[in-house]
Amino acid sequence: DLVKIIQSYSFDSNNEHVSPDEISKLKKHYNHFMYQALLHCAKNSMNALKKRIASRVGTKFLYVTRPFFEVDVQLDPPVVNLAPSLDDIQDCINKSAQAILGCFKDVKDWSVITGIVADVTGQSEIDAPSFFERITK
Repeated sequence: DLVKIIQSYSFDSNNEHVSPDEISKLKKHYNHFMYQALLHCAKNSMNALKKRIASRVGTKFLYVTRPFFEVDVQLDPPVVNLAPSLDDIQDCINKSAQAILGCFKDVKDWSVITGIVADVTGQSEIDAPSFFERITK
């Protein structure tokens, strides 16, 4: 942990130390950038999913992206049948999006774990909230 290394550093005089306020600022700084990186990752993953689902035939000349779904359309007037059904396709897309966002449940929010808020709430790392709540707002 970076904070432990900084705190264990011995200064020239024994009276000098790193203030808790500066440690808190450092934690907030890195917590902010961790959140930004995770948010960027979530947006890029969702956009990649969207592009892959909504790909058009013939848009890429040399590079062909394999589709997520192959849909069989049967025209039997007056009925049009899709296999798999549109509901099955939508369920699969929803599960994919939930899987992307579900990854953030395992990444704990540093502000709570590291003591910015933990001193007030008394939460341990095990029950600390994850970045999931902030990412999915």
